[in-house]
Amino acid sequence: MNPKQREVFAEKLMDVGNIAAGALIFGQFFSEQGFRWGLTLFGLAVMAGLYTYAYFLLRFEDERGDQ
Repeated sequence: MNPKQREVFAEKLMDVGNIAAGALIFGQFFSEQGFRWGLTLFGLAVMAGLYTYAYFLLRFEDERGDQ
């Protein structure tokens, strides 16, 4: 991937993280089963994981660009 593609990919990963967290957290309010902390924590973990991956993807790009 070239640097611009990597940057766009990292941004989209963060967007997917936001959507996943939103769906797993706020989607519970529309469910008949009620609020579950396990799904909330899973949604936050997915979001944090995707944000972390995007961060390292951008950081790796910066380190390669300096060489």
